[in-house]
Amino acid sequence: MEIQQKSEFNDAIGFLNRCNQLFYLIDGYSSQLDMYNWFHHLRILYKELSPDMPVQQRKDIREKMTLLISDVNNSMNSVNGKINFNIVEKLDDIEIELRILFDKCGYQKKVQDDPRFAK
Repeated sequence: MEIQQKSEFNDAIGFLNRCNQLFYLIDGYSSQLDMYNWFHHLRILYKELSPDMPVQQRKDIREKMTLLISDVNNSMNSVNGKINFNIVEKLDDIEIELRILFDKCGYQKKVQDDPRFAK
């Protein structure tokens, strides 16, 4: 694959809008304990943030998600309607890890007070 020159345009606003929308949806699904949608929206957020992750962290989160997918799917097929809080804790852990990464990358911090001087 040939590496292209970088553009003078960037996708920062689009990226932040996508992440903001995902965080909003994730908050709703987690508060409703909708584990299926919560999990799948965390996967989408993971894909958005993965280019900024260290390789080992990317592998670790990917492994956690791979191990969790069958539990999430099984919880959807549960007849008794009970919530498996072990799954909820694992989803919380993944979400917190992604939120910490989002913060560490500086996406929630403003760089300049005046947008006219932003680079």
